[in-house]
Amino acid sequence: MAKLRGLAKGCGLIVAGGAALIVVALIALFVWAHFVGPPTPLPAPKTAAERVARNLKVFDAVWEDINRHYYDRTFHGRDWEAVRRAFRPKAAAAVSDGELYLQVLAPMTAELNDSHTKIFPGGTADFRVPKQAPPEMSPEAHTLPDGIVVLRVNRFDVGDGAWLMARLRSAPTAGVILDLRHNTGGAITILRAAAGVLEGPGRPLGTTRDARGRHMMRSRSLNFLDQLAVSDFKTPTSFRYRGPLVVLVGPASVSAAEILARSLRVNGRAVLVGERTAGAVLVARNYDLPDGGTVQVPVQDFEDSTGQRLETRGVTPDVFALQTLEAIRSDRDLVVEAADAAMLRARILARNP
Repeated sequence: MAKLRGLAKGCGLIVAGGAALIVVALIALFVWAHFVGPPTPLPAPKTAAERVARNLKVFDAVWEDINRHYYDRTFHGRDWEAVRRAFRPKAAAAVSDGELYLQVLAPMTAELNDSHTKIFPGGTADFRVPKQAPPEMSPEAHTLPDGIVVLRVNRFDVGDGAWLMARLRSAPTAGVILDLRHNTGGAITILRAAAGVLEGPGRPLGTTRDARGRHMMRSRSLNFLDQLAVSDFKTPTSFRYRGPLVVLVGPASVSAAEILARSLRVNGRAVLVGERTAGAVLVARNYDLPDGGTVQVPVQDFEDSTGQRLETRGVTPDVFALQTLEAIRSDRDLVVEAADAAMLRARILARNP
């Protein structure tokens, strides 16, 4: 017994030590992100020659970031080298930052014809400091008269992810209406964990495509890092919500929200109610430019598990429902009412997973 107690104590120390290392690593990453930050921007040009040199450095950085990281190696059929040759002289001739961005870089990136390639002059956006969601867009839960709970989640980030897991853990067996009508997407890891809780781990969510090839995306179970990140050790890593599920979607449902809704529909786990989603499912990354600006580059495309691409197409609900001004004035949500009526169909799905 003494040996077993010693072994258990040793294992406990190993786990504690591992947790401490994780915390140290997270702190180091936070410090780097918030205090190191992007490189110092180029100084403002004082002569015509300096203006040309600055313009070309910014232009070349934009073109090269897209050339290196863009998910579609055919660039949607565009000859990316020819695009460079056509726009680089225009960049050299620009007489101001505004002309460079509005008349050269924006039209050049528009050649790719996608929803996520964007260019931002210095000072227009800060992608490194998380913005607190306005109160009206915070997660919200309420219970309908028949006992069904409505959970509104507006992002798949750590905060909203923790909130969702806690609410699902105490959700009634009568059913859940998951409201993603204003969900703007978020982290893939949170998306995969949410899918694991709702439809089980290891289920195919779809396929991503990047500059290196294709990669299967699957739902996953919760793990120790999830619990550590959200300070939630009450939810078992094997936890699943198995009750009836209806998902609300609409034109403001974007990216990860579309992936989750489509996966739940394809895998027969949920009924979708509302309107067609945005069809903005590319995964993008932001790259710093020499003048303090930013270029947003799509680095991954997505196809669902049936091989259907969601970008520009979106996700079509099973039951179409539209909110009206008259209903708003009467304090009614017609989409929630339609979802409540569709719960019988969802109960049949829940009994036949």
